[in-house]
Amino acid sequence: MNPTARKVLMLTKGLIYYKNGRQYVPWVVSLKTGDSYECLFDAINISLNAVSTGTNTQIGAVVDRLVDLTKTKTLIVDWKNIGSVNAANYSYLVVSTVKKDSYGTQTTRAIVTSSFPRQQTTLDVSDLRGSYYIRVHARAGSDGIESRLKVYGVWGVK
Repeated sequence: MNPTARKVLMLTKGLIYYKNGRQYVPWVVSLKTGDSYECLFDAINISLNAVSTGTNTQIGAVVDRLVDLTKTKTLIVDWKNIGSVNAANYSYLVVSTVKKDSYGTQTTRAIVTSSFPRQQTTLDVSDLRGSYYIRVHARAGSDGIESRLKVYGVWGVK
């Protein structure tokens, strides 16, 4: 392995994949569908914005390479959604063998609906063996809905 290659930051008991604007593994735009969507990687967060004017609209971000989750018990995402106060505003943390696909293509996932203040959401991955893609998605599920997701961190705990 190239000694200058980026490495996942090792915690005492886990791995950081993204934290406050820093990509410890590269992240890229995942699947995008629908009316109006945007994915921005800035110095503070990953900003995912999906706005529906009649169709189901989603945008996602995904790690650019598979990550081994064999020894990981829990994935944690630090995020908030400042979009519509509506059950059709969805935020997803997804683990999948498929890199760029919909929120529905998953091995396991965590879902939070409506807008919410900054919080940490956990996903149990203790039964998984092998390498997977980690994705985050914002989805506006019906006409007039806005999903405005801010992701500050994604990490695993052993």
